Amino acid sequence: MAEEFQEKTEEPTAKRREDARMEGQVARSQELNSAAVLMGASLVFFLGGRKLLEGLAGLMRDAMIQAPVRSLEVADATRMLNESALEVVWLSMPFLLGVGVLAFLASVAQVGWVVSAKALEPKLDKLNPIKGFAQMFSARSLGELIKSVAKIALIGWICWLLLQKELQGLLPMVYSTPMMILSHVGSIVLRLLATALAMQLVLGSADLVFQKWDTNRKMRMSLQEIKDERKQSEGDPQVRARIRGLQHDAAYNRMLQEVTRADVVVTNPTHLAVAIRYDSERMNAPTVVAKGARLVAQRIRELARENGVPVIENKPMARALFKACEVGLEIPGDFYRAVAELLAFVYRLGGRKAS
Repeated sequence: MAEEFQEKTEEPTAKRREDARMEGQVARSQELNSAAVLMGASLVFFLGGRKLLEGLAGLMRDAMIQAPVRSLEVADATRMLNESALEVVWLSMPFLLGVGVLAFLASVAQVGWVVSAKALEPKLDKLNPIKGFAQMFSARSLGELIKSVAKIALIGWICWLLLQKELQGLLPMVYSTPMMILSHVGSIVLRLLATALAMQLVLGSADLVFQKWDTNRKMRMSLQEIKDERKQSEGDPQVRARIRGLQHDAAYNRMLQEVTRADVVVTNPTHLAVAIRYDSERMNAPTVVAKGARLVAQRIRELARENGVPVIENKPMARALFKACEVGLEIPGDFYRAVAELLAFVYRLGGRKAS
C-alpha cells in the first residue's frame, strides 16, 4: 500500500508516454483549435463569402416571388423547404469544409496522428449523473471556466479599445456615400477580426505550453512504478531463468534424438563424446549432431549403443572435435581427412551404411 503514496518525481518513460498516447491522453490546446476555426471561417468567408451571400439572397428572392402566385399545399411547402435546405447546405459546404479541415490540421499539428480506440469506448461512469455533476464543479472545470472568461474579457477589451479609435475616424464620414461608409466599416471589421485572431493565437500558444507541462506532470512516475515497468518489460528473473531452462531442455532432447541417426560417436573414452553424421545428398561435409561431457557424454554413448551406432575411442580426435565444432554445424576443413578415414573405417566394420 505504501507504493501507492510514493511521490511521483520521475520523468515519464517512453513506454508510459506511448501508453498514455494510445489512451488518448495527449497535450492538446482547445484554444489553438478555436483559433484555427476562427481563421478558417474568416478565410473561407473572405474568399467565398460574397457567393454565399448572393446565393442566400437568391433563395430568399425566389421564395418571396413564388409565394404570392401559387396556393401552397402542405406537400408543396415541404418540398420547397427541403429544396431550400439542400441549397443552403450546398452553398455552406465550402465554408464548413474549410473550417473543419483547418480545425483538424490544427489538432494534428499539436499531437500528431492519434487514433485511440480506448478513448472511444463507452464508459458507464459517463452516465453517472452524480459523478458528472461533480466534474462540472471540479477544480479543473472551474479553472477552464476562469480561463475562458479571462480570454473573452481580454480579447473584448482590446477590440473595444481598437473600435473606439476607429469610431473617431468614422464620425467625419457621415456626409460620405453609403458605399464609402460600408467600405470603411468593412475595413474596421477586418481589423477587429485580425486582432481577435492574433490574440487567440497568442493565448492558444501559451495554453499549449501549459497543456504540455500539465500532461507531463500527470504522467510523472514514482521510483517503484519505474522499477515495476522495467520488471514487466524485461520479465521476471525467475521467469526468464525458467524459460532458459525449458529452452535448454528442448535443445538437449533434440540433440539426443539426433544421436540415433548418427554414423559414429567418437569418445575420450568416458569424459567426452561427439556424434557425427554425413549424408552426401544433403550435406557438403560431415556434421556434428551432438556432443557432451561427463554425464551428457555417457548418455550419448548409451543411446548410440542402444541404436546400433558405432562408438569409437579416439582421444585426440574427440578432444579436437569437441573444442572446435558446434552442434548442428559442419566440421572445419582441417578435420575432413581424419573424419573421412574414420567413417570409412566404420563402414568397413559393417556399421552404418554410407549414404
